[in-house]
Amino acid sequence: MFDQYIDTFSQAKWDAVDDFWHTPGWFATGSESIHLADDVAVQSLYRDLLQQLRQDGYSHSDLIDSELEFFNASCALLRISYTRWNRDGEVMPPVVRKANYLLLEKDGRWGINTMISVDSSQS
Repeated sequence: MFDQYIDTFSQAKWDAVDDFWHTPGWFATGSESIHLADDVAVQSLYRDLLQQLRQDGYSHSDLIDSELEFFNASCALLRISYTRWNRDGEVMPPVVRKANYLLLEKDGRWGINTMISVDSSQS
């Protein structure tokens, strides 16, 4: 599921990324925490985020590492590190980015409930 999410994000398919979420949820960065009430809120957030990244020259993201920790049969924490690339084939600083995802299983389907971007200065 998560590999498909990364591929969908890298292809800037903001209108499909909500398929990987269970809402209501949260999207948190070092500067803000955004409540995602429903699929429309997820699509809006990703549309704006991907538009800004594309303006900055973003091409795609590559997953470097992931660590999955299960809390119970329907709740897991996924810690990832990844790299963003620009259209010129260069890494967009910081070279290694980190994020934590709370994943929930609902109705037989795993999905993201919360994403917390970890500032590189905190890692």
